[in-house]
Amino acid sequence: MRTTPVLLSLSLAALIALAGCTESTGPSGTTADNLLEPSSVIEQDLSQLAGVGIPTTPPDGVFSIGWKQFVGPMIPEGETVGEAFAVVHATAMESGRRPEGIDIGSVALTYGQASNDVTKRTTPRGGVFYSTFDHRPRRPGNTPVSIPFLPNTVYRFTVSGSGGFTSGSFEITSPATLLGITSHANRDPISRTADLVVTWTGGSAADDVVLRLMPHFRPMGMGGPGGPGGPPPGPPGGDPPRGIVKRVPNTGTATITAAEIARMLEGSNATEVMLGAGQVVENTVQHDGKNIALLLRNGDRVVLLLQ
Repeated sequence: MRTTPVLLSLSLAALIALAGCTESTGPSGTTADNLLEPSSVIEQDLSQLAGVGIPTTPPDGVFSIGWKQFVGPMIPEGETVGEAFAVVHATAMESGRRPEGIDIGSVALTYGQASNDVTKRTTPRGGVFYSTFDHRPRRPGNTPVSIPFLPNTVYRFTVSGSGGFTSGSFEITSPATLLGITSHANRDPISRTADLVVTWTGGSAADDVVLRLMPHFRPMGMGGPGGPGGPPPGPPGGDPPRGIVKRVPNTGTATITAAEIARMLEGSNATEVMLGAGQVVENTVQHDGKNIALLLRNGDRVVLLLQ
Protein backbone atom coordinates (compact mmCIF):
# COMPACT_ATOMS: atom_id res chain seq x y z
CA MET A 1 0.00 0.00 0.00
CA ARG A 2 1.32 3.43 -0.93
CA THR A 3 0.62 6.29 1.47
CA THR A 4 0.85 9.86 0.21
CA PRO A 5 -0.05 12.58 2.74
CA VAL A 6 -1.50 15.61 1.00
CA LEU A 7 -3.67 18.40 2.24
CA LEU A 8 -7.17 18.74 1.07
CA SER A 9 -10.24 20.72 0.94
CA LEU A 10 -12.62 20.38 3.47
CA SER A 11 -15.88 21.40 4.48
CA LEU A 12 -14.94 20.38 2.38
CA ALA A 13 -16.11 18.05 -1.11
CA ALA A 14 -17.72 14.91 -4.81
CA LEU A 15 -19.36 12.28 -7.20
CA ILE A 16 -21.75 9.68 -8.10
CA ALA A 17 -23.62 10.44 -11.22
CA LEU A 18 -20.89 12.85 -11.44
CA ALA A 19 -19.45 15.14 -13.88
CA GLY A 20 -15.87 15.87 -12.96
CA CYS A 21 -15.85 19.59 -13.53
CA THR A 22 -13.51 21.57 -11.33
CA GLU A 23 -15.51 24.73 -10.87
CA SER A 24 -19.10 23.59 -10.55
CA THR A 25 -19.96 22.42 -7.05
CA GLY A 26 -23.13 20.57 -7.91
CA PRO A 27 -25.36 19.33 -10.70
CA SER A 28 -27.02 22.01 -12.82
CA GLY A 29 -30.71 22.81 -12.57
CA THR A 30 -31.12 21.63 -9.00
CA THR A 31 -32.76 23.10 -5.91
CA ALA A 32 -30.93 23.62 -2.62
CA ASP A 33 -32.58 20.45 -1.32
CA ASN A 34 -31.22 18.46 -4.28
CA LEU A 35 -27.75 19.81 -3.48
CA LEU A 36 -28.03 18.02 -0.12
CA GLU A 37 -28.65 14.63 -1.74
CA PRO A 38 -25.82 12.29 -0.69
CA SER A 39 -24.93 11.61 -4.34
CA SER A 40 -24.78 15.35 -5.08
CA VAL A 41 -22.63 16.08 -2.03
CA ILE A 42 -20.21 13.32 -3.05
CA GLU A 43 -20.18 14.63 -6.63
CA GLN A 44 -19.27 18.10 -5.41
CA ASP A 45 -16.55 16.70 -3.19
CA LEU A 46 -14.75 14.49 -5.71
CA SER A 47 -15.06 17.00 -8.54
CA GLN A 48 -13.35 19.73 -6.56
CA LEU A 49 -10.70 17.34 -5.22
CA ALA A 50 -9.89 16.33 -8.79
CA GLY A 51 -9.35 20.02 -9.55
CA VAL A 52 -6.42 20.12 -7.12
CA GLY A 53 -4.97 16.76 -8.10
CA ILE A 54 -6.54 14.53 -5.43
CA PRO A 55 -6.37 11.55 -5.66
CA THR A 56 -2.94 11.57 -7.31
CA THR A 57 -3.94 8.74 -9.70
CA PRO A 58 -7.46 8.84 -11.21
CA PRO A 59 -9.28 6.17 -9.20
CA ASP A 60 -11.79 3.49 -10.14
CA GLY A 61 -13.20 3.74 -6.62
CA VAL A 62 -13.00 5.93 -3.52
CA PHE A 63 -13.37 5.09 0.17
CA SER A 64 -13.40 8.29 2.21
CA ILE A 65 -13.65 9.45 5.82
CA GLY A 66 -13.58 13.07 6.87
CA TRP A 67 -14.44 15.58 9.55
CA LYS A 68 -16.31 18.72 8.43
CA GLN A 69 -15.23 17.98 4.87
CA PHE A 70 -18.40 18.18 2.80
CA VAL A 71 -19.64 21.15 0.84
CA GLY A 72 -23.35 20.61 1.57
CA PRO A 73 -25.10 24.01 1.74
CA MET A 74 -26.32 23.37 5.31
CA ILE A 75 -23.42 23.26 7.78
CA PRO A 76 -24.01 21.99 11.33
CA GLU A 77 -22.66 24.41 13.91
CA GLY A 78 -20.70 23.69 17.06
CA GLU A 79 -19.71 20.09 16.34
CA THR A 80 -17.05 18.08 14.56
CA VAL A 81 -19.12 15.85 12.31
CA GLY A 82 -17.38 12.80 10.86
CA GLU A 83 -18.78 11.33 7.63
CA ALA A 84 -17.81 8.46 5.33
CA PHE A 85 -18.69 7.35 1.80
CA ALA A 86 -17.64 4.70 -0.71
CA VAL A 87 -18.17 4.28 -4.45
CA VAL A 88 -16.65 1.89 -6.99
CA HIS A 89 -17.13 2.18 -10.75
CA ALA A 90 -17.48 -0.67 -13.22
CA THR A 91 -15.62 1.13 -16.02
CA ALA A 92 -13.08 3.92 -16.37
CA MET A 93 -14.03 7.59 -16.57
CA GLU A 94 -14.65 8.85 -20.11
CA SER A 95 -14.89 12.42 -21.45
CA GLY A 96 -14.72 13.94 -17.96
CA ARG A 97 -17.64 11.89 -16.62
CA ARG A 98 -17.51 9.09 -14.09
CA PRO A 99 -19.83 6.11 -14.60
CA GLU A 100 -22.41 5.13 -12.01
CA GLY A 101 -21.24 3.22 -8.95
CA ILE A 102 -21.72 -0.55 -8.67
CA ASP A 103 -23.05 -2.81 -5.93
CA ILE A 104 -20.14 -4.07 -3.80
CA GLY A 105 -22.25 -5.79 -1.14
CA SER A 106 -22.34 -4.39 2.37
CA VAL A 107 -19.78 -1.92 3.73
CA ALA A 108 -18.81 -1.45 7.39
CA LEU A 109 -16.36 1.02 8.90
CA THR A 110 -14.49 -0.01 12.06
CA TYR A 111 -12.21 2.09 14.28
CA GLY A 112 -10.90 1.31 17.76
CA GLN A 113 -13.54 -0.94 19.35
CA ALA A 114 -16.47 0.60 17.45
CA SER A 115 -18.04 0.29 14.01
CA ASN A 116 -20.70 1.83 11.76
CA ASP A 117 -22.53 0.55 8.72
CA VAL A 118 -22.01 2.62 5.57
CA THR A 119 -25.52 2.65 4.11
CA LYS A 120 -26.11 1.36 0.56
CA ARG A 121 -27.99 3.91 -1.59
CA THR A 122 -29.24 3.82 -5.17
CA THR A 123 -29.44 6.76 -7.59
CA PRO A 124 -32.47 7.29 -9.89
CA ARG A 125 -30.34 5.92 -12.74
CA GLY A 126 -29.64 2.70 -10.86
CA GLY A 127 -26.11 3.47 -9.68
CA VAL A 128 -25.04 2.33 -6.21
CA PHE A 129 -22.97 4.18 -3.63
CA TYR A 130 -22.55 4.08 0.15
CA SER A 131 -22.63 6.86 2.75
CA THR A 132 -23.14 7.46 6.47
CA PHE A 133 -24.91 10.77 5.81
CA ASP A 134 -28.01 12.28 4.24
CA HIS A 135 -28.05 16.05 4.65
CA ARG A 136 -31.54 16.61 3.25
CA PRO A 137 -34.04 18.10 5.73
CA ARG A 138 -37.47 16.68 6.51
CA ARG A 139 -36.63 13.10 5.59
CA PRO A 140 -37.99 10.52 8.06
CA GLY A 141 -35.32 8.26 9.46
CA ASN A 142 -32.44 10.58 8.53
CA THR A 143 -30.81 10.14 11.92
CA PRO A 144 -27.36 11.76 11.74
CA VAL A 145 -24.40 9.43 12.09
CA SER A 146 -21.14 11.01 13.19
CA ILE A 147 -17.88 9.08 12.97
CA PRO A 148 -15.75 10.14 15.96
CA PHE A 149 -12.21 11.38 15.42
CA LEU A 150 -9.61 9.23 17.18
CA PRO A 151 -5.97 10.35 16.81
CA ASN A 152 -3.42 7.95 15.30
CA THR A 153 -6.10 5.29 14.80
CA VAL A 154 -6.67 2.77 11.99
CA TYR A 155 -10.03 3.25 10.23
CA ARG A 156 -10.94 0.13 8.23
CA PHE A 157 -13.61 -0.34 5.52
CA THR A 158 -14.72 -3.98 5.28
CA VAL A 159 -16.59 -4.93 2.09
CA SER A 160 -18.63 -8.15 1.81
CA GLY A 161 -18.31 -8.22 -1.98
CA SER A 162 -20.61 -8.93 -4.92
CA GLY A 163 -20.54 -10.43 -8.39
CA GLY A 164 -18.74 -7.35 -9.67
CA PHE A 165 -16.36 -6.77 -6.75
CA THR A 166 -14.73 -9.30 -4.44
CA SER A 167 -14.68 -8.95 -0.66
CA GLY A 168 -11.87 -6.97 0.89
CA SER A 169 -10.60 -4.75 3.67
CA PHE A 170 -9.18 -1.25 3.14
CA GLU A 171 -7.60 0.83 5.88
CA ILE A 172 -6.08 4.24 6.57
CA THR A 173 -4.64 5.86 9.72
CA SER A 174 -5.83 9.17 11.18
CA PRO A 175 -3.47 12.09 11.96
CA ALA A 176 -2.51 13.19 15.48
CA THR A 177 -4.57 16.41 15.40
CA LEU A 178 -7.28 18.12 13.38
CA LEU A 179 -6.72 21.38 11.53
CA GLY A 180 -8.51 24.52 12.76
CA ILE A 181 -9.21 27.97 11.28
CA THR A 182 -8.05 30.74 13.65
CA SER A 183 -8.70 33.92 11.65
CA HIS A 184 -12.51 33.71 11.63
CA ALA A 185 -15.32 32.36 13.78
CA ASN A 186 -18.69 31.19 12.53
CA ARG A 187 -20.97 34.08 11.44
CA ASP A 188 -18.15 36.64 11.35
CA PRO A 189 -18.76 39.45 8.82
CA ILE A 190 -16.39 39.92 5.88
CA SER A 191 -16.23 42.50 3.10
CA ARG A 192 -17.27 41.63 -0.45
CA THR A 193 -14.63 44.03 -1.78
CA ALA A 194 -11.52 43.30 0.33
CA ASP A 195 -8.89 40.57 0.37
CA LEU A 196 -9.69 37.71 2.76
CA VAL A 197 -6.68 36.74 4.89
CA VAL A 198 -7.09 33.24 6.34
CA THR A 199 -5.00 31.75 9.16
CA TRP A 200 -5.10 28.26 10.64
CA THR A 201 -3.22 25.84 12.92
CA GLY A 202 -2.59 22.10 12.84
CA GLY A 203 -1.96 19.62 10.09
CA SER A 204 1.34 18.39 8.72
CA ALA A 205 3.85 21.22 8.19
CA ALA A 206 5.34 19.43 5.15
CA ASP A 207 2.09 19.09 3.20
CA ASP A 208 -0.21 21.47 1.37
CA VAL A 209 -3.46 22.94 2.60
CA VAL A 210 -6.46 23.36 0.33
CA LEU A 211 -8.61 26.41 0.98
CA ARG A 212 -12.20 26.53 -0.27
CA LEU A 213 -14.53 29.52 -0.41
CA MET A 214 -18.02 29.11 -1.86
CA PRO A 215 -21.48 30.70 -1.69
CA HIS A 216 -23.57 29.26 1.14
CA PHE A 217 -27.31 28.77 0.64
CA ARG A 218 -29.76 27.55 3.27
CA PRO A 219 -32.60 25.26 2.15
CA MET A 220 -36.26 25.85 2.89
CA GLY A 221 -37.04 25.32 6.55
CA MET A 222 -33.43 25.90 7.62
CA GLY A 223 -33.44 29.70 7.91
CA GLY A 224 -34.36 30.09 4.25
CA PRO A 225 -37.42 31.86 2.86
CA GLY A 226 -39.89 32.36 5.66
CA GLY A 227 -37.13 32.33 8.27
CA PRO A 228 -35.94 35.58 9.82
CA GLY A 229 -33.22 37.07 7.68
CA GLY A 230 -32.63 33.84 5.79
CA PRO A 231 -30.97 33.99 2.38
CA PRO A 232 -32.71 32.60 -0.69
CA PRO A 233 -32.51 28.84 -1.30
CA GLY A 234 -30.13 29.01 -4.22
CA PRO A 235 -28.54 31.09 -6.95
CA PRO A 236 -30.59 32.69 -9.75
CA GLY A 237 -32.02 30.31 -12.33
CA GLY A 238 -31.11 27.25 -10.27
CA ASP A 239 -27.48 27.29 -11.39
CA PRO A 240 -25.04 25.69 -8.94
CA PRO A 241 -22.87 27.92 -6.75
CA ARG A 242 -19.30 28.50 -7.92
CA GLY A 243 -16.43 28.12 -5.53
CA ILE A 244 -12.77 29.08 -5.13
CA VAL A 245 -10.41 26.18 -4.41
CA LYS A 246 -6.69 26.85 -3.94
CA ARG A 247 -3.87 24.61 -2.82
CA VAL A 248 -1.25 26.44 -0.72
CA PRO A 249 1.77 25.55 1.47
CA ASN A 250 0.99 24.87 5.12
CA THR A 251 2.50 28.12 6.38
CA GLY A 252 -0.53 28.88 8.55
CA THR A 253 -1.73 31.80 6.42
CA ALA A 254 -2.95 32.54 2.88
CA THR A 255 -4.94 35.23 1.06
CA ILE A 256 -7.99 34.97 -1.17
CA THR A 257 -7.99 38.18 -3.18
CA ALA A 258 -10.86 40.61 -3.58
CA ALA A 259 -10.76 39.98 -7.34
CA GLU A 260 -11.21 36.23 -6.82
CA ILE A 261 -14.14 36.85 -4.48
CA ALA A 262 -15.76 39.25 -6.96
CA ARG A 263 -15.51 36.67 -9.77
CA MET A 264 -17.05 34.00 -7.55
CA LEU A 265 -19.98 36.21 -6.53
CA GLU A 266 -20.69 37.64 -9.99
CA GLY A 267 -24.39 37.16 -10.71
CA SER A 268 -24.99 35.53 -7.32
CA ASN A 269 -27.50 36.61 -4.67
CA ALA A 270 -25.57 34.90 -1.85
CA THR A 271 -25.43 36.71 1.49
CA GLU A 272 -23.10 34.16 3.11
CA VAL A 273 -20.02 32.17 2.12
CA MET A 274 -18.50 28.98 3.46
CA LEU A 275 -14.76 29.03 4.19
CA GLY A 276 -13.01 25.68 4.56
CA ALA A 277 -9.42 24.55 5.08
CA GLY A 278 -8.22 21.03 5.53
CA GLN A 279 -5.92 18.10 5.06
CA VAL A 280 -6.14 14.77 3.29
CA VAL A 281 -4.09 11.60 3.64
CA GLU A 282 -4.25 9.37 0.57
CA ASN A 283 -3.65 5.63 0.28
CA THR A 284 -3.88 3.98 -3.14
CA VAL A 285 -4.36 0.20 -3.38
CA GLN A 286 -5.06 -2.30 -6.16
CA HIS A 287 -8.12 -4.55 -5.82
CA ASP A 288 -9.73 -6.62 -8.60
CA GLY A 289 -7.50 -4.78 -11.07
CA LYS A 290 -8.93 -1.42 -9.99
CA ASN A 291 -7.20 1.62 -8.47
CA ILE A 292 -8.90 2.21 -5.13
CA ALA A 293 -8.17 5.51 -3.35
CA LEU A 294 -8.60 5.79 0.39
CA LEU A 295 -8.93 9.39 1.51
CA LEU A 296 -8.88 10.58 5.11
CA ARG A 297 -9.63 14.26 5.48
CA ASN A 298 -9.69 16.64 8.42
CA GLY A 299 -9.97 20.35 8.85
CA ASP A 300 -12.29 23.18 9.70
CA ARG A 301 -14.99 25.33 8.10
CA VAL A 302 -17.02 28.40 9.02
CA VAL A 303 -19.91 30.35 7.51
CA LEU A 304 -19.15 34.05 7.00
CA LEU A 305 -21.60 36.92 6.43
CA LEU A 306 -21.04 39.07 3.35
CA GLN A 307 -21.15 42.85 3.83
